[in-house]
Amino acid sequence: MSQREFVPYHSPIAQEMFGIYALLCGSIGLLCMALFFSKGFATQKNVTMEFSMVLCASFLLGFATLFLFLWAEIYV
Repeated sequence: MSQREFVPYHSPIAQEMFGIYALLCGSIGLLCMALFFSKGFATQKNVTMEFSMVLCASFLLGFATLFLFLWAEIYV
């Protein structure tokens, strides 16, 4: 392969935004987790609502961890 055949990769998200995305996803994920724990003490339980809150919180906290690693230049 010659040097002309290689195409440099450009990330769809700017590296300067990794910290903002980490803080945003982390704070919203922690809010969803807090809502899940506070709804756990309610007298009326709704399984679909609890599952949706857990799914949202885990998704956002996972992406917050990913962006935090990328912000710290730990490329995973």
